Amino acid sequence: MDGTRGSALYRVPLLLSRVPEKFWASHFVEAWDHPPAWSSMHRPGIASLQGNRIILDGSTIEELERYHLRALKLVVNVLNQKTADRLQAERSRHESEAVAREAQPQPDPRCDRTLEVQRRLAEMLERNLRRLGPGVREPVDTTDL
Repeated sequence: MDGTRGSALYRVPLLLSRVPEKFWASHFVEAWDHPPAWSSMHRPGIASLQGNRIILDGSTIEELERYHLRALKLVVNVLNQKTADRLQAERSRHESEAVAREAQPQPDPRCDRTLEVQRRLAEMLERNLRRLGPGVREPVDTTDL
């Protein structure tokens, strides 16, 4: 800018410890453009994310050291917390759904079998009574057996 060493605008890559979660990555540029605290030297629109690298495209070395690193640390901390909160909420939701599924009564296969046996007994009784002819007592209700 003024010709002194370090005054030119650079494309500065900053290495993250790993590739961030999808949520984190999708919110990074917005968080950089509107950080929780910033100085008059803050430059919205210069940050991007490529894999595990944050790129500040258009900063001096001095600005990076004096201003941008502070804002960047705040942004990273806020996004880390929001991501952790989101993952915890997701885990809790999945656990609640699993507990609810387990709490639902499961059909007892023995009940189905009992109903089938009762139905067959009633059919057999009906056939036998028809074969015996009129004057035989009415069939017994087997549904309560």
